[in-house]
Amino acid sequence: MNKTKVVILGAGPAGLAAAYGLSANQRLRDRYDVTIYQAGWRAGGKCASGRAGPENRIVQNGTHYLFGCYDSTLAVMRNAYAELGQTGVNDFGDYDKSLLPRDMLALKHRFRGKWRLWPIPLPSNTSVPGLDTGNLRPVDYLSMFLQMLVTFVLGANLGHKLRPSSPFDTDRPMALRAIYAVVWPVLLVVSWAIWALSLLFTHLVADLLWLCGDRHYLSVAKLLSGLRAINRGLLQRPAQRIWTLFQVFTSFDFACTVGIGLLRDKVPALGLSAIENDEFTAWLAKHGAAEQTLAAPFVSTWYDAVAAYEDGDPAKPNLSAGVSMMAIYRALLTFKGHFAFQMRAEVGDTFVGPVYECLRRRGVKFRFFHRVWDIIPGDGDLINEISIEQQVALTSGDPESYAPFITVGGLKVWPEAPNWDQLDLPPDQRPADLDSFYTTWRGQTLPPLRRGRDFDALVLAMPVASLPTSCSRILERSEKWRDMVKNLPGVESQTMRLYFDATLQDLGWNLPTPILSSYAMPFATWEDNGHLAEVETWPAGKAPKSIATLFGPLPAPHLSPPHTDTGYPQTQNDVVTQNTLNFLQNDIGGIWPGATAPSDPNAIDWAKLVDLHGNPTGPARMNFQYLRANCGPLQRYTVAQAGTAKHRLPSDNSQFSNMMLAGDWTQNHYLIGSVEGAIMSGLQASRKICGYPEIVPGENTGL
Repeated sequence: MNKTKVVILGAGPAGLAAAYGLSANQRLRDRYDVTIYQAGWRAGGKCASGRAGPENRIVQNGTHYLFGCYDSTLAVMRNAYAELGQTGVNDFGDYDKSLLPRDMLALKHRFRGKWRLWPIPLPSNTSVPGLDTGNLRPVDYLSMFLQMLVTFVLGANLGHKLRPSSPFDTDRPMALRAIYAVVWPVLLVVSWAIWALSLLFTHLVADLLWLCGDRHYLSVAKLLSGLRAINRGLLQRPAQRIWTLFQVFTSFDFACTVGIGLLRDKVPALGLSAIENDEFTAWLAKHGAAEQTLAAPFVSTWYDAVAAYEDGDPAKPNLSAGVSMMAIYRALLTFKGHFAFQMRAEVGDTFVGPVYECLRRRGVKFRFFHRVWDIIPGDGDLINEISIEQQVALTSGDPESYAPFITVGGLKVWPEAPNWDQLDLPPDQRPADLDSFYTTWRGQTLPPLRRGRDFDALVLAMPVASLPTSCSRILERSEKWRDMVKNLPGVESQTMRLYFDATLQDLGWNLPTPILSSYAMPFATWEDNGHLAEVETWPAGKAPKSIATLFGPLPAPHLSPPHTDTGYPQTQNDVVTQNTLNFLQNDIGGIWPGATAPSDPNAIDWAKLVDLHGNPTGPARMNFQYLRANCGPLQRYTVAQAGTAKHRLPSDNSQFSNMMLAGDWTQNHYLIGSVEGAIMSGLQASRKICGYPEIVPGENTGL
């Protein structure tokens, strides 16, 4: 029997997930011949990483976590490790040891002229990530509530100093402590309950409220409005002066406002799509949130963490209220085991590598160094041809024979440059940017891939921002495609990774490893990556004692410059270098007071940065750190701006019957720019072609 030939364009998480579904079992492998085409030398897309320099430092785009609610991603990852293990392959380590639980949110806020820290320890549960999917069990919710109660109300430290500004500090007057002892526990428990119930309304009590009718929505909304008014009467003015009361007041005000907004907009009956056109902060303001609440760090953190700023401009926040509520619900109330996980060797080596190897061993073929230039439709609803450039030929003569890994510490990892010995290129012709949209290198234009000869079905798994180049003829023909590209431009971002010759404690951080955001722009988000030194190859006694990655939006044109603007990456990298210098000279003390110079509490002590290149102490030490502009169509971060969901095309309806779509930019029911959205979309594309998987985890809690 002739196999159905499926071509997948792009080896990012979406393309890998599509191939994963199409090759999930022997029956499917006997029916489908799957080939993935990818420019450059590695898989992963925005999740790609590489090993750089003699230290084999891991470098990548931004910060990456696998959140406990990523049911599809963690299931694919767990199964890939298990499948490799069954065949005796241990080149990527152990699945359980590769994930590092993270249960601490940390928010920064400028309060009365000083940066204040708001640590939020989150509970864990007994569900297994990658194995248990869907909603949590009632016992998990009960356990999580009791943990929150112990942590927030009773003030238990759980082995850490989690509440540095407790209202019960002994240096406060006895009368004030007595008032706090009553107000603090009550308001926090009630606000947590209102917040949780607000998020659960749509999924747990929607049918009951629908039967009761609209008037009950408004009755409950009035009750919440009354509670909110009491909170404002008691705490709004003192919350302007006292940090602890600011925390209590804004938490309660936010919880009530969310509940009021969901009820007034009839979300339990109509679904979260009823508020998808509303911008999140504007939606909160519409339903009466206080000014302090709108400026609170738990609001700004949400924007900062996903770079939700139009054109990368911090002055233009834009995030859909419907998508926000869905994503927050999933993140806080459906996570399995822990709120989030870091990866021991980052996402490229820990997730992308094992999935790639699993697919290769299943028989999925990879053609690296193949760049897509045009997808050509026929007169009807079929894609007829694909124009592809082979960037370089392989010495073997077989375009599917490239072995992409190197070995570091006994494990297979992705390099930051191609394995040159496998490429048919002279030593003086080794382009370092073959995976860049702006590379000036041009290889051989191959005969086009033709429908019926080279492919029967096609999965387009490339970033939406790249479609004006790779799908120009489709855009000329389809208004829906033009609307999608126009309304989903994505956001460029910037990354700074610092290598400190000081421990986190020496730098002034004494809490557990956090997920921190809402700090100073443009580097508002911090990820602690000290564990990476263990999987890199630093000289003895020279390894950094802590590693910090900072991330934020990068201003850029609404649509990326064309591929002919080959100087654009350098222009953006120069901006990042200047932003980094400004940050280190003015904002370092708000996170790490121990990293500052003796003469300036805001500026870095350059001697605290590791430098193995012999640069003198001073700004020259930035040359050893890792700075990166994540720019151009291939690196833009997908953002769910208000009113843009309707412009997304679903994976199974590209308007061409033989082409499926895959990416976090599709209508995949998650919509947030993330590996989870990409994996879900890839699995949905697979389902359209072969019927597998029947259910994609997470679809039933999506928008």
